[in-house]
Amino acid sequence: MSILFRIFPFLVECFFIVGGGLSVIGVRPKLKKILLLGIVSGVVSFTVRSLYETYSIPLGTHSFIIVILFILVLKVVGKQNWRVSIVAILASFLLLSLGEGIFMFNFFRILSIDFREIAVNPSIRLLGTVFTCIPLAIVFILGHVFNISVIDLNRLTKNEEA
Repeated sequence: MSILFRIFPFLVECFFIVGGGLSVIGVRPKLKKILLLGIVSGVVSFTVRSLYETYSIPLGTHSFIIVILFILVLKVVGKQNWRVSIVAILASFLLLSLGEGIFMFNFFRILSIDFREIAVNPSIRLLGTVFTCIPLAIVFILGHVFNISVIDLNRLTKNEEA
């Protein structure tokens, strides 16, 4: 199986994680930069998950490692400040969890797809990624296209200083 076919769902997911997270807080870099950050984050996510599978580490703790690495990617590669990096990634993971719990879980139940198939079947993984990314895609479109942000970090900072 082609490595590109295996990594593609991670790239899609990470594009929306970066784009949706930054859109939530009103940071709108160019699509080219979001794409670059999505690719770097996708490779990081794929690598971490592959290491977990290779060494039979129980899945679950990888989320903490991925969150920390995504924050570092946003800080170092994306040249964002710590506050933006942390809030954007945590907001993305909240939206990602909502997508998994609401959309992916219910669609897989309706389609009678076993969740264990996600690990072994890249087509099912891609389908799961599409369902999972629905909230992220909505927030990305609202924030990046329609210029609507949910959280204004500048306003929050000004209120704290007053």
